[in-house]
Amino acid sequence: MTFERHSDSPIEPGTAAESAAAQWLVRIDAGDMEQSDWPVFEAWLDEDAAHRQAMARFETLWEKLDSLSQLRDRADGSSAIDIHADGPQAEPVSTYRPRPIIRRPQFAFAAIAAVALALVMLVALPFGATEYRTDIGERLVVTLDDASVVELNTDSHIEVAFSSGERRIELLNGEVYFQVAHDAERPFIVETPAGHVRAVGTAFSIFVDGAEADVTVTEGEVEIIPERSDAADAGSRPPVVVAITAGQAAALRGGRAEELTLAPEAVERQLAWRDGMLDFDGETVEEVVEVIGRYTETEIVIADDAIRDLRVGGRLQAGDIDGALALLETAFPIRVERRGDEVLLSGYGGG
Repeated sequence: MTFERHSDSPIEPGTAAESAAAQWLVRIDAGDMEQSDWPVFEAWLDEDAAHRQAMARFETLWEKLDSLSQLRDRADGSSAIDIHADGPQAEPVSTYRPRPIIRRPQFAFAAIAAVALALVMLVALPFGATEYRTDIGERLVVTLDDASVVELNTDSHIEVAFSSGERRIELLNGEVYFQVAHDAERPFIVETPAGHVRAVGTAFSIFVDGAEADVTVTEGEVEIIPERSDAADAGSRPPVVVAITAGQAAALRGGRAEELTLAPEAVERQLAWRDGMLDFDGETVEEVVEVIGRYTETEIVIADDAIRDLRVGGRLQAGDIDGALALLETAFPIRVERRGDEVLLSGYGGG
């Protein structure tokens, strides 16, 4: 079993992402954001992972600089003034919530200098992602820097990028089980092509198949924000947040999350791969072939439509393709024919 580490994707200082992040942060801190600006800001964040990384890094640096400013206030005996306290403001429609920053008005122009300083500091503070992946038939258990544990199933790929404000993981493909260490100050966010999953301290699994994803929660609660396929719609309305708890699942399809409550034994069967097993209870032959096919490079072809919907039950060793084929052949009217690297399944008298 192997895994790879890569740290070759730092945010380079002076990029367009950094420039835009600096401008957004200045506007947010100064209270210059209009109601209509927040959807544009959200769309910019979701446009590219580099945008979110740049924004998180600048916010962290901004807070450090602000702390220094407050210490100077205390030293010279002056009082801090909240620049947001001039009057009532509409609540912005946004999932991004920077921490309130307290700064004296005379330091307003110093904000621009702070951003410039942050750009310089990025040279000494590289920001990179760590990558973990498994090959076909492999599993991997990794303990992250925050003590969270992730388990990667066969043919899975994640990228981990932690900052002081959040813990972000991109699940590119495959199936992963997350046991999240509790940290209320740093939400745990998993990005998938089908949407984002947000947690603080909980346990859940995600299976990504192309542009779709399935989420199952075993402990605690997670929030899911489905990825909208319509960019115009994504910018015109606030994100739809779906919350599911232990024993529940959600299927992310076409920008929507379909919720489902599972029996405890169904959850156990679904996660049997963590023990190196595959557990079937009434799945069709087509569904079984799809699952076992993830554990082998051998192509399994159903050559007879008459057997596709036959129901299958049994517990198998994950990756034991011969055992799975033997089960189909002995317990059902299915013929298994090997042709080089391909296996054909058909019914007797069919195909």
